[in-house]
Amino acid sequence: MAMRFDTPRDLRWFCTQTGLSETAAIERLTTAREKTRETLHVYKCVEELMFGTPRADSHPAYETIKHQFSNPSFTVLELGCCYGTDARKMISDGLASSNLTVSDLHSAYFDIGETVLFAGCPPVTATKVWGDLAVPVSTTDVVATNNLQSAFNAVSAQAILHVFTFQQSSDFLAQIHRCLKPNGILFGTCVAAVSLDSTPAVSREWGVIPTKGLENRTEGTRRYLHSRDSLTKLLTGLGFTNVVVEEEKWQGSSAQHQVGEFDQGGPIGWLLFSASK
Repeated sequence: MAMRFDTPRDLRWFCTQTGLSETAAIERLTTAREKTRETLHVYKCVEELMFGTPRADSHPAYETIKHQFSNPSFTVLELGCCYGTDARKMISDGLASSNLTVSDLHSAYFDIGETVLFAGCPPVTATKVWGDLAVPVSTTDVVATNNLQSAFNAVSAQAILHVFTFQQSSDFLAQIHRCLKPNGILFGTCVAAVSLDSTPAVSREWGVIPTKGLENRTEGTRRYLHSRDSLTKLLTGLGFTNVVVEEEKWQGSSAQHQVGEFDQGGPIGWLLFSASK
């Protein structure tokens, strides 16, 4: 199943949710981006106005997970919720707000989503948890203090791992393992080092982590691009089972454009991963 990250923005869902025309929708996205630029880091997906298009529903595991939304005991944790686009998509697909928890480092992006991006839409009434899960338990135990441990049937982590160091990605996935119920599923994506032939891709560091004054973010620390092999090994080593990691290469002009963003260290694309507790 092709991901949407390498294709033109698909604003049909966003237009349906907001009642805007496509032209007005792009204006709304631009306004949200400029509001973000005032105080927050503008990630690549924000700069290119990709945040009005849901991501979670493009994952191969989503259709199976969506079938459980009608189950009154089925709970979902969305990590890196940003503006709340995926949260709203899952709710529109039948997930009860009371069964959804959204989380990010802080509320600033989500607040812009509520007041600017989705202005005029009903607010998201899901449980909200703000804090850093990409740290060891001994540093900040967000999971325990917010009653997240063994609380979720599914955890969504879309387009997150590539903004971490290797150690942060390991800590983050370990925290997710704690959050899942037995047999619960993690499904996610990340920008990755991929192979263009039979030679295995090599994981590598790339550009520095944006700090913006955030705690636990050291100036100059380099982010990490996993390969299929490195992510499979990491998930398995953390105790996940049924680990599936698939590559999806970027095609054409998009791939050429994005190489510069990732330090020209070799072919890049997406990893689509899922794993169970």
